[in-house]
Amino acid sequence: MDIVSILKNEWSVISQAPISIFLITIGVGILIWRFASHTYSNRLEDANSKMDLLTTELNNYKDKLGGATPDDAKARLDELEAKIIQLEPRKISAKQRELMMTILRSHSGESIIIAADAASPDAQHLQKGLETTFRRSDWNVITPMIMGVVNSPPTGIGFGVPDPVNLTVEQSNIIEALNAANLDFDLQKNPLSQRPTESVGEITLTTRTDA
Repeated sequence: MDIVSILKNEWSVISQAPISIFLITIGVGILIWRFASHTYSNRLEDANSKMDLLTTELNNYKDKLGGATPDDAKARLDELEAKIIQLEPRKISAKQRELMMTILRSHSGESIIIAADAASPDAQHLQKGLETTFRRSDWNVITPMIMGVVNSPPTGIGFGVPDPVNLTVEQSNIIEALNAANLDFDLQKNPLSQRPTESVGEITLTTRTDA
């Protein structure tokens, strides 16, 4: 039964006491309004409390960061990590070795010179890692120690070849391997005239200066 039918059926009762019905209607309306107002007020208070809490947490976070934004904090962490990495001895990880060996094995039997600057604190460590990588790829490796490096590579790893513009297939193979291992290096001109054996090129390890 709809509201119109109810009003028709009860109209005789309503018409006999219009004032009472009017007052009851107002009273019910006031109760509904108070209930809705109270509910809305509670929800508004709850939302404001949550907002205040988040604002406090945000301010505390900013205080801990010294007023820096999240991007600033990330930049500081990245800078700190970079400095830590610079202090650690350079090495060839197992993953880097596998990536390089997969490429270098296609030219097994070739020769490479891996020279380490005796004045560089971690060049010998890196030399050992590269020597192991090339030898496991069935390359012939010569590992001299050198002093007073001329044209020292800024990245600390130089790959010297007679003609950097016209690379041989074997030289391109080494470059591909270094790139696969994500090793920064400088391609340099090196005549290799003073070396006792025919070599694809010479990898020179020195202290990195561009970081």
